[in-house]
Amino acid sequence: MTRVIEMPQRCDEPKAPPLAGYGDIMSAKEVSEATGICERVVRARLADGTLPGVKIGCRWVVPKNKLIDRLGLGAA
Repeated sequence: MTRVIEMPQRCDEPKAPPLAGYGDIMSAKEVSEATGICERVVRARLADGTLPGVKIGCRWVVPKNKLIDRLGLGAA
């Protein structure tokens, strides 16, 4: 029987960019999923300007690059 041992990721290996699985424009629901913050709280933070976003009709849209900047997830 052959055992497969998974090696831990090395510290010097490049990491995926933050929020890589999402498009350039994110919905409030996607922001909620990506950050682990309740969708209601995300919408409240968008409304009060704590999170960057624009309301178009009844939907909030969030530019991913602005969210990354606001959350401090960009390159140091």
